[in-house]
Amino acid sequence: MLKSVIHARDTWLKSNGYLFPSTATLYIAPFVDEDYEDRLGLWEDMASRYKVAMKSMIPFAKKCISANVELKQLMMEDIVAPPVQVCSLAIHQVTLHDIENIQQSFEFKCYGWNRVHGFSLWFDVEFPGNIILSTSPFTEDLAIQLKYAVDDSEMKEQLYDTGYWTTGISAVISPDR
Repeated sequence: MLKSVIHARDTWLKSNGYLFPSTATLYIAPFVDEDYEDRLGLWEDMASRYKVAMKSMIPFAKKCISANVELKQLMMEDIVAPPVQVCSLAIHQVTLHDIENIQQSFEFKCYGWNRVHGFSLWFDVEFPGNIILSTSPFTEDLAIQLKYAVDDSEMKEQLYDTGYWTTGISAVISPDR
């Protein structure tokens, strides 16, 4: 979507024109997902329900889940560490080169020992007069985030996590372990 805003700005906006919103800020935070546990638990329950052992499907199910990026509404209790700001972009100045080359280190300190199922990304946009539209799970009005699940073998119960952000969702997380 930001690419189309940049294209429209560069193509049709007059040099003294106004562009709304004025800034966009991207955040990332680890989350826990009960649906993830339920989806994996289904394979364990097959033996008791249908007398068919399907536990061997769990590693494949984890890979399938972690291979997909989802749009999902997360609640604030799903977020297990304070969010980290990835970048803040001035919409009237940002270029395609800028958004294609975002890189940011991050470190999370979880609110306690937590299982981390993935990382959630969301953004805030700011309009003149300090009016902010947020897609954060910490707001009640609009809370839809990009959810990036990671393979359970990469993420264990932990208190700290570090990684590196680079543009492109497939390269969001590279745990330093």
